[in-house]
Amino acid sequence: MIALAIQPAPAASEPCVPFGFGAFIITARGRHEASFECHEHGYGAGYPPHAMRERLQGLFTPETTALIYYQAEDFGSRARRSHDPSRAEIMKSIPRSGLRTAQLAAIPHHILQHAGGVAGLQLSSRHSTPLGRLGYLGNEAQAVWVYWLFRRCTPPLRRQLLSSYQAWQVIEKARRKVIA
Repeated sequence: MIALAIQPAPAASEPCVPFGFGAFIITARGRHEASFECHEHGYGAGYPPHAMRERLQGLFTPETTALIYYQAEDFGSRARRSHDPSRAEIMKSIPRSGLRTAQLAAIPHHILQHAGGVAGLQLSSRHSTPLGRLGYLGNEAQAVWVYWLFRRCTPPLRRQLLSSYQAWQVIEKARRKVIA
């Protein structure tokens, strides 16, 4: 499974803005265990949009299931901000080959923030600009997966997977400290 958070490239008629993706890859290892990888990449304004599709394509296998985050409107909010990507823009960014299924996860921002809090993740604010959001796309992808765990998995399986995930987070944090 790949959980994706995407800031799509602007359409040709729109002004140039940065775009990118966060991809959280979950690979089953045994019955109740998994391994994890996080990929995030940003592209500067004016960069060719096909570059992101090509990089995403390399993350997909023939058995890939994608869980794609789409920011749903918060309750009581009817107005879309001008830089909120549409579902169609997000789906244009997803490669079709090597993809078994793609599920769009429409999640209000405050609920994604809560899922991120469960995992100890910092996310961008609801009102972030495209540039401000880029640095948090990897965390958004992880929060989408945590949200999915609570929606789709039984409590025992959820506990086991969250334990594996928290161990991975500790290892990744230690790895970043060694590199820095």
